[in-house]
Amino acid sequence: MMDPTTLDDHAFAAWAAERAGAVLLDVRAGAAAGGLEGRALKEAGDAAAQAELDRVLTQHRPGDS
Repeated sequence: MMDPTTLDDHAFAAWAAERAGAVLLDVRAGAAAGGLEGRALKEAGDAAAQAELDRVLTQHRPGDS
């Protein structure tokens, strides 16, 4: 597994975006089971992706969070 703390800013941003994208796909995959659609699905995806970005920034770039 790669250590994101060793990445330059551009590579880190791409890695973080991939993480957020994976979270969005998870939210979408569970949408039907959770009864999410339309605006509620969008808001759940936005919140989950933001939480993931916050998490990776706090963990790997605490000075940037």
